Amino acid sequence: DSGCNASPLVPTSTVLEQLSLLIDIDCTEETVRMQFNFSGYTDTWFGVVFADGMIGEALLYTTGHDGSDELSMYPYSITAMNAGGVARNSDVWTLDQAENLDGTLVLDVSASFDDTRILDRSTGSLTVRYAFGTGGPELQYHGGNRAAASAILNLATGGSESIEPNLDKEWAHAALMIIAWSALATVGIMSSIHRWVYPTGPIWFKVHRAVQALVWLLTLIAFILAIIFTEDSGSEHFNVLQDIVNPDMSNPHKPMGLLVFILCFLQPLNAFIR
Repeated sequence: DSGCNASPLVPTSTVLEQLSLLIDIDCTEETVRMQFNFSGYTDTWFGVVFADGMIGEALLYTTGHDGSDELSMYPYSITAMNAGGVARNSDVWTLDQAENLDGTLVLDVSASFDDTRILDRSTGSLTVRYAFGTGGPELQYHGGNRAAASAILNLATGGSESIEPNLDKEWAHAALMIIAWSALATVGIMSSIHRWVYPTGPIWFKVHRAVQALVWLLTLIAFILAIIFTEDSGSEHFNVLQDIVNPDMSNPHKPMGLLVFILCFLQPLNAFIR
């Protein structure tokens, strides 16, 4: 057994970058109270996801997608990193306090176990990560406005630890694309444009072909890495239509990257036709 099924839980707090969080669970009454103090508040939406990524159950202080809701704390289920994957759910939370104290947003919310899917009697730990908006309380894509790490709170001991994400695949993806398109593609293109600097003969073409083939290969590897780390994060693949319809809630890098890959992948066909 774990959580309330094993023993009474203790108030647990943590500090995660600009956020301090207190979780107090009453196993007898089967209720939970959470207090958030976010020091980076600038009148935008703010939210906490109970997962190590941005996919999971969440509490968001917002006016909703179109700004028509009253500014309050609402429960959301986030299933994808676009507007269609960020939806209000049926959980019931009470907002007991909401104050902006000189740039620090103070939120105090409570719920019963029966009214939330974030935890139940068997929950012994919670993982949290936060994000906030870029311009107003209506929901928009947060861009880089998110915690770099997540925190795991041990509700039995009151302890917590910070977990840094493993971004090795993301960094490898970025490095391969920079090498391919900033360096190698430039060499390949210039070899064709300035072919007169090469000795007489097909040397310029051999250089051009070899370098462009390497650009194609590195782009393919980088694209495969992107698929892998997107899958690892729980996000959707290639949801370009959703990104176009709801640009405020999408990451423009994804559709642009897909377009670049398609054009690059078809380039050998273009060379063959020519």
